[in-house]
Amino acid sequence: MTSADAPRVGGSSRVLRGLGAASAGVLLYWGLADGLAHSAPLAAQRVAGLRDRVVSVRIRLRDPVVVTARYSGFSRFRVYVLQRGTRTLVFDELGSFQGQALVVDATPGRWRVHVDTVGAWTLRFTQSLQPTREIPGELRGAGSRVFAVGVRREVAVSVRATHRGREPFDVRIVGYRDSRGFSRRLFAGGVVVRGRTRIRALPVGTYYVAVTADGSWALRFSSLAS
Repeated sequence: MTSADAPRVGGSSRVLRGLGAASAGVLLYWGLADGLAHSAPLAAQRVAGLRDRVVSVRIRLRDPVVVTARYSGFSRFRVYVLQRGTRTLVFDELGSFQGQALVVDATPGRWRVHVDTVGAWTLRFTQSLQPTREIPGELRGAGSRVFAVGVRREVAVSVRATHRGREPFDVRIVGYRDSRGFSRRLFAGGVVVRGRTRIRALPVGTYYVAVTADGSWALRFSSLAS
């Protein structure tokens, strides 16, 4: 898996989800402080339907967007977002599904959301989440999840991932808030690592850890002695 594996559909939008890679990996994104400080999460926007539908949501910040989906049906479940001429595939699942994905490149403004399916579905769009976990530390879960995590002081870490599932397992770390609470402008790039991974330095700030999986998984972030 390389940085070129990040899915693109017209323009530079990236969605962190299943990439079809054959092995596990961790890709780290980082950036420079840019924007205004925000200390609280923005209210989630919820939309729902029973079949194919196009709806709109308003995105307020340049922060990544966490999309939470629930689908009850037997059909193909596809979700696209359209922002400023860019069409990005967020979910592509078959049958009932519950999970999350992260849209990295978020442009403030009104987004059109196209849901292509038959069956009941709900979507929730959230930005600027507060950390619920810290690095170093451990994350556990099942299926595709997005966590907000905090780094209190710059640290070098070793990352070990395990996954019990049949589909490809993908982990991405995206920085979006620096130590002063300023949003971080992200750019395409990073370091791909496999197996037991060493990250030389995670700066103080807030990150999203986006996991794509079809089974149970665990991530252990251990501090490396300087």
